[in-house]
Amino acid sequence: MDFIFTKLDHWLIPSPAPDALDEMFRALDLEWIQDIPYKKAGERILTLDVLRPRDLPADRLHPAVFCIHGGAWRKGTNKNYNAATFAANGYVTFNLRYRFTGEALYPAGLDDCKDALKWIAENGPLYGADPEKIAIRGGSSGAHYSLMLALKHAMHPDPSYHLCAVLAACAPSNMPECCRAAQSAGLGFATAFDALVGHEIGDNYACLEPLSPLHILNRMEEEQLKRVPPILLMHGTSDPLVPYRQSLELFEALKYKGIRSELHLLENAEHNYMFDAGRFCPERMAVLLRFLERHLGPSWKESL
Repeated sequence: MDFIFTKLDHWLIPSPAPDALDEMFRALDLEWIQDIPYKKAGERILTLDVLRPRDLPADRLHPAVFCIHGGAWRKGTNKNYNAATFAANGYVTFNLRYRFTGEALYPAGLDDCKDALKWIAENGPLYGADPEKIAIRGGSSGAHYSLMLALKHAMHPDPSYHLCAVLAACAPSNMPECCRAAQSAGLGFATAFDALVGHEIGDNYACLEPLSPLHILNRMEEEQLKRVPPILLMHGTSDPLVPYRQSLELFEALKYKGIRSELHLLENAEHNYMFDAGRFCPERMAVLLRFLERHLGPSWKESL
């Protein structure tokens, strides 16, 4: 089947107005169900959105894509285009809100993502989603959370759902080195690591190791490694925030550990492919959708 692409699915900044989102989703014949509560954190109700084909058959369950937006762990919104191409190609998608570091320190945001996955396991079938066929997709800090979720799930499986694939774009995977690089370059992004742990890191990079997918991977036992789902890494070679060698290093470690993985580098693309006017969108979306097709099974439209 031919994939449906949209050039509006490339992490536009600033985030689009809700009316623009609604107009686009309607044009793609998608149903957008907003602000569904999945958790109460203190006095705050955390919600997620469902985006799915409007004519999705109700006689069976369908593969799901769980989307985690980026924003340096401290900002961002789930009111974005990130799920649009997945939904337009027949997947049931879930796009969540989670707590930022200005509200609650790590691992609060990661815990929210984990709880949202448990919610999908229990309630996803009501929206046509199969809890046995879930992929996680994240960009930047959302990619970091995606990798952390997959590795922690492999270490301590939750039998209520099954992770079939991880799609991680521009992921900070060696957190100590990523922080060091940001500091050396004088980037404001370096303060995001301070906010994540709740104190100034300085040169105490070791405090970031427990938050680092690469370090966790290197300490996992053989039986745990067998439960890690296939992982797709994508990165722009001109990324000024998260050096693309972060994905190179993780990819080599994944291969060494025997985990099914792919690495796709986008020449001259910047962080999360920002400000590219959609230049890389068809290329990267084709890679993502074919990866899902191989590891998640056919979506509704792919099975026609």
